Amino acid sequence: MASFRRARPDAIVMHHQPGPAGTFLLQLRDRGVQSQVISDIIVGGADFWKQSNGKAKGSIGYSLYSADDPRPVVQDWVKKWRSITGKKGAPDAFVTTYYDAVQTLAHVLNSAKSLERKDVIQAFLDVKEHETLSGTITWNAVGDVFRPAPIIVQVGDEGVLNLWK
Repeated sequence: MASFRRARPDAIVMHHQPGPAGTFLLQLRDRGVQSQVISDIIVGGADFWKQSNGKAKGSIGYSLYSADDPRPVVQDWVKKWRSITGKKGAPDAFVTTYYDAVQTLAHVLNSAKSLERKDVIQAFLDVKEHETLSGTITWNAVGDVFRPAPIIVQVGDEGVLNLWK
């Protein structure tokens, strides 16, 4: 940690699991290192926020969604999550991913001619610009999903993921 303090970097790029990343960030902050943290999707994990004792606020990374995305599909999900959990914040990226995956799978299975393997595969391949919490998705080939753009977020109050502006 002393080497970080001495170097006074403008930014620290982290690539960890959310919990250990939060702990590492807390240790940095507790030792006076205030550099901007830039990371991969770990900023979207609730453990990142919890383990940092809230010091993850301001961290930047990419995510599968942003809680302040104004699209109705996102705002309906955030309201539903708050209603179910009784929490004020917003769902983290991992919970959102599971929800999004189940919703997409339901769409595919409901679109398939039958539940036979070939028909389910074809239903996946027929998905074109399907709206999800993480934007629109299109299947280009088996195992190849296209998303038009990454979502860059900044961790806000209570660990809520906000669009980075």
